[in-house]
Amino acid sequence: MGIGLKNIFKSFFKIGFGAFGGMIAIAHIEETLVKKKKIISRNQFNEGLALAQIMPGSTSTSLVVYIGYNLGGLAGAIIAISAFILPAFTLMIFLAIGYLHFQEVSFISSILKGLNAVVVALIIDALINLSKSTIKRKREAVIALFTFFALYFLKTDLFLLIFLAGMLGLIFYVLEEKPCPPANKS
Repeated sequence: MGIGLKNIFKSFFKIGFGAFGGMIAIAHIEETLVKKKKIISRNQFNEGLALAQIMPGSTSTSLVVYIGYNLGGLAGAIIAISAFILPAFTLMIFLAIGYLHFQEVSFISSILKGLNAVVVALIIDALINLSKSTIKRKREAVIALFTFFALYFLKTDLFLLIFLAGMLGLIFYVLEEKPCPPANKS
């Protein structure tokens, strides 16, 4: 569904202002584009998220490119990603300049430590909201728990886990499929 390049820019520019960090950005994209504006469907979002997670680099950035492409082709992808990163890019330039000039000031360090605590809370909130919308059946919960256990406790390679989670999803899909009726031989 196309919404026009101007609206793609406006939507992703606004998201870029309010999207802090990977999981938080993903939750913000979902909240804005799926729930509020209904620009994309839940299924489109989940498919884009799955693809974005297997790509190298930032998941939220890959997701923005995917959604932008779905909404407006190549131009939509370029406009979406440009609009999404512009606020963070601009702010980071100013913060980097300020930090280089004032890094010796002790209260700056205290401010950053306080912000780190807020980021943890935002990530937990995003995780809870995202899991509510993507884990709908037992099989998704099994895959999520398996992946978490293997990643956190066994320190398994992320790419191996992505592959194994995909294979588990395929196995669950095959097990759920109803057999096709035999062909009618005349």
